[in-house]
Amino acid sequence: MFASEGRIAFDDPSYVGVRNRLNALIRFCEHYSFSALLASPAPSSSDAPALIALLRSMPDRELANDIERRYVTALLLVVGSMVIRSVFWTVLFLVVAPIFALREMLRGVRDANRLVTQIERRIERDAAITSDMAPCCA
Repeated sequence: MFASEGRIAFDDPSYVGVRNRLNALIRFCEHYSFSALLASPAPSSSDAPALIALLRSMPDRELANDIERRYVTALLLVVGSMVIRSVFWTVLFLVVAPIFALREMLRGVRDANRLVTQIERRIERDAAITSDMAPCCA
């Protein structure tokens, strides 16, 4: 997009790096997994990716920030995809969601029973008041 608009050259190392990484993300996204992400070692703060270093060395800071923001967004989408496709989260959702749904249904039944009980008590009270009033009004 930026290259086609003329904001960056097609052969610029930053453009080539971002394009190659985004293409790899698209191509291999289905092979990435949440468990692999959890099992991988956490990067140290000194391990700044070469691509980010290239972007930060670009003279046009606005363009570099825009490209970096879009690249990070793509990475977050891949991580989100990994979480959504994760067997762990799927199983957890399939087990926990019905439990919560059942709990809410039972809570609704209890609330309905309370409502019926309250209505019955009011009817009985009103009937008692009406029967107490009948002899005095005759």
